[in-house]
Amino acid sequence: MTEGKTKDDVTRDPAAIDLRSEAKEALKHEIHRRGLTYKQVAQMLRDRGWKESYSSVNQRIARGTYKMTFFIAVMSCIGATDVHLRIPENLRLERDEEEIETAE
Repeated sequence: MTEGKTKDDVTRDPAAIDLRSEAKEALKHEIHRRGLTYKQVAQMLRDRGWKESYSSVNQRIARGTYKMTFFIAVMSCIGATDVHLRIPENLRLERDEEEIETAE
């Protein structure tokens, strides 16, 4: 976290909310474009060894904070080979010093 910010502050950060919204809409769009339900997607994931239920798929997508591995697994299951992501132009990303040192 950035000094002086709590987890709740970051959760309310408009930039973070934009990212979650974009992540959620990208996956929802691809699923619905193919006429699939979250229940069907959960079954497709289970068929490939993932331990997912309708509820877990629904919650992950609703939050918009899933890992990229989940995104790729879903896209693969539904037959998507590429996806268009809209990246907000005004996006502001902040990283704290500890996170930067760990990444380097």
